[in-house]
Amino acid sequence: MTISRPNVNAAPSVGHTPPSSKWDAARVVSPDKIMSLYYITELVCSYMNITKDELMGPGRCRRVSLARSVVFAVADLMVARSYSWISRRINRDHSTMLYHIRKDSHQVLAARNAVIAIIRNAIGDDVDRAIERTAQARNGFRHHGRAA
Repeated sequence: MTISRPNVNAAPSVGHTPPSSKWDAARVVSPDKIMSLYYITELVCSYMNITKDELMGPGRCRRVSLARSVVFAVADLMVARSYSWISRRINRDHSTMLYHIRKDSHQVLAARNAVIAIIRNAIGDDVDRAIERTAQARNGFRHHGRAA
């Protein structure tokens, strides 16, 4: 089964179950909806106009690297899992995720905020509560001196 890339203006349905079971456990629960790492990657790929194969592949061109940075930045806020768990789903090492999250780039911040705005349109104003709940759930995941 092939998955078509969603339109940027019409975000994929929240809670959509992907065909691969490796995505199933990456969820953050807002009061009414479920946010998954799969949904975040689909949304970022659509927003950045790249394919999922490019995102997960070995490519290091600027637009693919920027898309990975955005996926990691949004997942850091919205997925209550460890860095190693999240980065394995993107075919990367946890140190790569650390690098991308610590990268202080205006492009990454602007794209991250745009993706969060798209998510906010899809699931409503519960995004801030979902981010707060993710931070609380991640208290046990203190990696490399990262404060929860």
